[in-house]
Amino acid sequence: MKIVIDISDYACVETLKELPIIDEISKQVAVVLEKQNQRARESFVIKACKNSVSLLLSKKKDVRPKFLSIYLPINSIESTDDSTISTVSSDKNVLDNIMAEDGDIIDNHTNAVSIVSNSKISFSIENDVVIAEATFDYLADYFKYSLSANSKPMNIEDILTDICRYAFAERKCSLNIRTVKQEVSRQISHILKSARERAHGNSIIGILRTKSTYRFTFNAIDSLNQCQESIGYTQYRNNQCSSPILFIKEHNNAIAIFQFYPSSKTIEITINEVFVNNALYSLNLTRTLDISEISSLITECVCIS
Repeated sequence: MKIVIDISDYACVETLKELPIIDEISKQVAVVLEKQNQRARESFVIKACKNSVSLLLSKKKDVRPKFLSIYLPINSIESTDDSTISTVSSDKNVLDNIMAEDGDIIDNHTNAVSIVSNSKISFSIENDVVIAEATFDYLADYFKYSLSANSKPMNIEDILTDICRYAFAERKCSLNIRTVKQEVSRQISHILKSARERAHGNSIIGILRTKSTYRFTFNAIDSLNQCQESIGYTQYRNNQCSSPILFIKEHNNAIAIFQFYPSSKTIEITINEVFVNNALYSLNLTRTLDISEISSLITECVCIS
């Protein structure tokens, strides 16, 4: 979804990257969404604003821009009418709602990496297993949505984004996103089942709130070795012929991340918002979706594998 914000009142385009200005812009985006009876998580909006500003600053223009185009993923937007909470949904429905998105891996992970750390979730590795510890506040929206009467699949993008940020940007590892998504779904369902059993007909959210942190574990991560630079990207892979390949490039305070993950029957491509915003920017200017850089990286991976 594209939202256009008037930035003509700001004295200098460079000031747009300042955190107070980003906050102002994100609030304007929230107002636009509210007028349309929609909403998005604050973290999504702030990230989209930062990405749009970074992209704007990277483009040299003779004329000072008056508007900033901000792109929010469709699956990050919810209707404000879908907020009814119920405590009678079954565990099977909870799991089905979360897992229903599994066939849409590519679409749901175009925003797979965030360069912003989140103090409400932390990560560590023990014996090649990733351990995530998240606060109740971090998980509250997931819990409430799962317990609601809403029949739409739940968007678990935020936690996947943070897991990917840790694996890709910090650890420089590959990640089986399909497996991680299934594990997140399964473990959230298990937490809700346990809380329901302890609630005895009382508020399930109240039971969940009594625990300060929740632990998730994932073993879908593999270490990679840094290899030679390729088409301007730092490359990470291991010595196996069908190794996952990770490409990372830093530019204008943004990190472009691309993962090529082959399996026996499929190849999973994961890109982050830098690629998406570049493609949408070209579409906005020329009405042509420029995916040449993505195509070049795919070709490079096929040649290497």
